[in-house]
Amino acid sequence: MKHSRFVFMLLALGACTKEAPSAAPASASSPSVTAAKSLSSAKATAVDARPSAAPAKGPSTVTATTPLVLSVSTLKEARLVNASSKPQPVLHSLHFQASRLHLYSASGSELPAEDRRDVMKFDTTVHRENYQILDPGAQVALFSAAIEASNGSFDLTWGPFSFGGLSPGEYDAMLEWESARDDYTDDAGKSQRLAGVWQGTVRSPHFKVKIP
Repeated sequence: MKHSRFVFMLLALGACTKEAPSAAPASASSPSVTAAKSLSSAKATAVDARPSAAPAKGPSTVTATTPLVLSVSTLKEARLVNASSKPQPVLHSLHFQASRLHLYSASGSELPAEDRRDVMKFDTTVHRENYQILDPGAQVALFSAAIEASNGSFDLTWGPFSFGGLSPGEYDAMLEWESARDDYTDDAGKSQRLAGVWQGTVRSPHFKVKIP
């Protein structure tokens, strides 16, 4: 009797096990997975929809450690600015370390310029007074551009640099200045070094030059 009861209990337990369904794995069609996929897709779409940054035009103007900046919107307003918190000695003149004007054609090629210093006769000795000291925030004007008509075209002069045979129109332009010297000759004829001179190259953003 006890043996029959034990067999009956085993049979009942087996029937319950067969009837209880096991937890089905989440399928791709289950609500939770579908919602997760929808959220993931929405995030991917949001990232893809962001516009990419437009490439910057022209060379870099300054870095975080550059104390001197070329500020220019037109040639008449071209300035060299001390953007640092310390006085900056600057050597810029018609003869020494002149800022250079770059002009570009409509196709983007650079137009040739003549450097008149190649044929000029001048004292090549740098003196202490040739350096200007710019206080923090101070600025110095560069050259004045001269545009003259010549045989049906125009000539543009910027400091020692001149462009000939320019047709009327608007040209892409950029200014560049290199500080490469910190030397001078004193009254006794001895070579000296001026402390605190920053050396490097700065370039302005691109701007437009209108001819005439």
